[in-house]
Amino acid sequence: MIETVEDLIYDDFDNPPEVPADDTPESQRDADPASDLAFDLDALRQEAYAAGLRDGAVERSQERLAASARTVGLVMERLTAVRRDIDDAASATAESIASVVFAVLLQAFPATYARSGSAEVAHFSKRILPLLRFEPDILVQVACGELPAAEQIRADVPTDLRRRVRVEVGDDLQPGDVRISWQDGQTRRTGASLQAHVIDLLRELGLTSEAPVSIAAVSNSDVM
Repeated sequence: MIETVEDLIYDDFDNPPEVPADDTPESQRDADPASDLAFDLDALRQEAYAAGLRDGAVERSQERLAASARTVGLVMERLTAVRRDIDDAASATAESIASVVFAVLLQAFPATYARSGSAEVAHFSKRILPLLRFEPDILVQVACGELPAAEQIRADVPTDLRRRVRVEVGDDLQPGDVRISWQDGQTRRTGASLQAHVIDLLRELGLTSEAPVSIAAVSNSDVM
């Protein structure tokens, strides 16, 4: 309490002013806004740097993936080309071998056919004639020079057919051919038909065809 004027003057001018009490919490009182702003900027800077690293890593990873994809594509193209070359080479080799085999078979067929002709002619006639038991007249024709075959055919004719079976030479027949005719029909075994059958079988196996070798080109002098 101020009791005198002197006390009032003293209190007003000599005493330091009273500082009001600060109710701000101590944790907030010590904080510096400028330092907080600097901290936030540094944190943002670090986060941006980390984000840049992540973006760069992702971009590099994508580039590596793209490069790997291009490499795989080039490898696959090369493998496809190599496989195509191998297939072409194998196909060409197979065709060459097939052509050689085909040519050899065609060249060997006429001589082989003629060489086994007599026995085959006799066997063919022996199998067919019994089926013509009720035919009144039967004509068996063989190629010129097939005397052994003609004799074998006569020997194999069933007894009840001998008076109705004639064995003659057919001028248009080649060695190994035989033709059997009766009143209403005819059957034959010829090298040309057998050769055509063999060629069809070879074609089914993928062998290329060539000009067929005529059976007529093989004479009796070629038969061993």
